[in-house]
Amino acid sequence: MKYVLKTVFVFVLSIFLMQPAYALNGLKLIGVGASSPVLGGTGTVRAQDTGGLLCNPASIAYVTPRIDAATQFGIIDVKLDTSNAAYGNFRNTTAGEQRSEAETVWLPHLGFCGQYKGTPWYYGFAATVTSGLVVGFKHSRISEAVTGNTYDKNISLTVIEFIPTVAYKPIPQLSLGVSPVLTMQRFKSDFINSGLAETEGGNNADYSWGGGFNVGAIYDINTYLSVGCAYKSPRWSERFDEYKDVLRDRPNMPPEYSAGIALMPTDALLIETDVKFIQWRAVDLFRKSPEHHGYGWENQWTVGIGVQYTLFDRLKLRAGYNYGRSPVRSGTLFANTMSSLITEHHLGVGVGYDVTKHVTVDFGWVHEFENKMVDDGSGDTYSQLGKGSKVAFSVDDFMLGLSYRF
Repeated sequence: MKYVLKTVFVFVLSIFLMQPAYALNGLKLIGVGASSPVLGGTGTVRAQDTGGLLCNPASIAYVTPRIDAATQFGIIDVKLDTSNAAYGNFRNTTAGEQRSEAETVWLPHLGFCGQYKGTPWYYGFAATVTSGLVVGFKHSRISEAVTGNTYDKNISLTVIEFIPTVAYKPIPQLSLGVSPVLTMQRFKSDFINSGLAETEGGNNADYSWGGGFNVGAIYDINTYLSVGCAYKSPRWSERFDEYKDVLRDRPNMPPEYSAGIALMPTDALLIETDVKFIQWRAVDLFRKSPEHHGYGWENQWTVGIGVQYTLFDRLKLRAGYNYGRSPVRSGTLFANTMSSLITEHHLGVGVGYDVTKHVTVDFGWVHEFENKMVDDGSGDTYSQLGKGSKVAFSVDDFMLGLSYRF
């Protein structure tokens, strides 16, 4: 039995590790599962499935006991152009504008939750991709006279979280939740280092384990109005030893603060708004300037709104919008051209259908509108030398979920 369980765990983990992530606020997914991304990344107050464990651990007290399996399938369009970079070695005139060859990704989510024997205690678990990126270009970012077109073309990062969760309702109107979180990151790249040589990692996969915690609360003011808040601690992680020449600091993920309001004017209608603050500058790797082996990101406020309307008991119609200004600014764009995480506007629509009283199927689509940026040379040396470099990024995400409700 132990061998079987180990084999299943390794198989499931390998599936997750193959998947990078999109539909992002910076590196972070706006939501996981089949419903939260469509609803603008909301779920701090009224999650619709176990994707809510990522938003607020207290939310499982409001989710029907269930098992969820979902996937997001992303079609990405990333364009890079360094042909106008100010400095010759940073300029690739051979490639001109080029598109990433990593055009499709898919993101799995697995979760379950339930109530313990009719008590005010609730439990749940989710394994899901929460952050990441992937790009792969045919030509080097910098001059091929330097690279021989053999490196500085690819990057892949996947961040997986395993989230066991417990929630407790001391009174009917209040839910409190907590989640210890185990993380695993997989990174590979043929990045250029500060000496204009290929990174010591040489495009080999390296892994980093880490952890943190989530806490949250939800309070029902009355039948029609509820509020909630949640805190995600930093995800403290090990170093990527093979990439220490380009990642000098630990690849920690930043703390996140969220608050939400859910309005339910009728039994059929749900309107939720969430506001989040992602503190990228609390992490050395993101706060430091490119000259000091960081990325120079800014902190990020995001806002999401989701609307769900139930028709004929079985059919739920969903729509949502999410906005978050990119943490990458024009003065740090060249150092971030390979990561390209600059989308800001997300619009989603979807449906959920109860096939039986136990089985639900969910479909959704999220369009991440193209955002274009140019390095204006206002940053440090990397910005000045890479001035004129351009990036454009857009994605279409399709969601499919299957749930069994007890």
